[in-house]
Amino acid sequence: MGQQQVKKLLELALLAGQIMCESQAESYRVEDTMNKILSLSQAAFAVGCSFSTNLLAIIDDPKFESGAFVGVKRITSHSNNLNKIGQVTRITDYFVQGQLDIDQTYTLLYNIRSGRNLYNPNRMALGIWGMTFCFTFLFDGGPFEGLTAAINGLVLALLFLGSNRFNFGTFFTNVIQASVVTLLPHLFQMYLWPDLASGTVVIASLMPLVPGTPFTTAVRDLFHEDFIAGSSRLVEALLTAGSLALGSIIAFLILEGVFI
Repeated sequence: MGQQQVKKLLELALLAGQIMCESQAESYRVEDTMNKILSLSQAAFAVGCSFSTNLLAIIDDPKFESGAFVGVKRITSHSNNLNKIGQVTRITDYFVQGQLDIDQTYTLLYNIRSGRNLYNPNRMALGIWGMTFCFTFLFDGGPFEGLTAAINGLVLALLFLGSNRFNFGTFFTNVIQASVVTLLPHLFQMYLWPDLASGTVVIASLMPLVPGTPFTTAVRDLFHEDFIAGSSRLVEALLTAGSLALGSIIAFLILEGVFI
């Protein structure tokens, strides 16, 4: 394989790893995909490493006159997207099996990263509303709890669309969302329905915001002894959980009259 092809192979591995990291794939899965691609160089040394927020790929061989090929990629955004993870894995397997050439594979991966998500923001907002409403009945809520949860879910959906449009910070957005969905059910209980199980509605409303997938991914990385990546993801999950807790605390302080 020529050195120009080796360079393309390095870029391809970094692109595949970048898509998977941004889609919250486990580090061992990212490294496995990158190493499958890099191994096709048949170089003496070819390895890819994932650190959750950074990617590193190296291809080196004594026959390389210009020295080793090294690539580093910074990961600046994360969002759960199992569809993209599955697509990258499938395309990589086709490439490794020889069903696709390097240029075709790069084009397909580039289109995956730059293309639209499977679900647009409006559908995701509808899903948030539906989760909030349905979780209420899962936690033994009644008709009034369901109605309150529907209102809470609508507020959550609107806040999600607003944050998605204006690119508010994740921490700030979580604090605002948690504050609002904690405050509204208690206000309904105080002024409309005294028998309303406000706690049930609050818990159901917070469920779409809980960082369950990042926490699970962090634990899986830690069990695979990817301590750097696992610790990074765990901190991210705890930060999200902390922002939700802070938002709820602010709501209770408002209800107690601390801020009013």
